[in-house]
Amino acid sequence: MVAAGRRSTLARLAAGVALAALSGVLAALSLEDYHVWPLVWVAFVPALVAHYHVLPRRWSGLGLGIAVGILYQAYLGPGLSDADLAWYLYVYGLWIALFVALASARSRGFQERTGYRWFVISGPLAWVAIDFARTTLTEVFGGT
Repeated sequence: MVAAGRRSTLARLAAGVALAALSGVLAALSLEDYHVWPLVWVAFVPALVAHYHVLPRRWSGLGLGIAVGILYQAYLGPGLSDADLAWYLYVYGLWIALFVALASARSRGFQERTGYRWFVISGPLAWVAIDFARTTLTEVFGGT
C-alpha cells in the first residue's frame, strides 16, 4: 500500500514539474525575441494548476518557482552567455526559481484556508512584489 502512495506522489510531482516547465516555456515564448506575446495571457495557467492542484502540498512552491525561473533564465541567459562571470551567475534562473518557490510555498495553504477568496488578487500582487524586489535590488537580482 505504501508503494502505491509513493508512486502516486511521484506521478503528481512529475506532472506538476512538467506543467510548471510548460508555463516557463510559454512565458519565455512571449518575450520580445520570439514575438508570440499573446501567450503571456495564458502562460502561467499550467503553473497555477500545478501549484494549487497537482503538486503535493509540500512541493507546491515548485509550480511557480520553476515557471518563473525558466522565464528569467530565458530573459537574461542569452545576455550572460558572453560575459566573464562566476559560474553561479550563469544559472540565474535557478536562483530565481528557488527564491520564488520558497516565497510561494505557503500560498496554497493560505488559499485553501480562505476558500480561494484572495486568489485573483494574490497573483498580480505577488508578481509586482517579485518584480519590485528584482528592480530595487539591482546588484543582487539583475534589475535594470
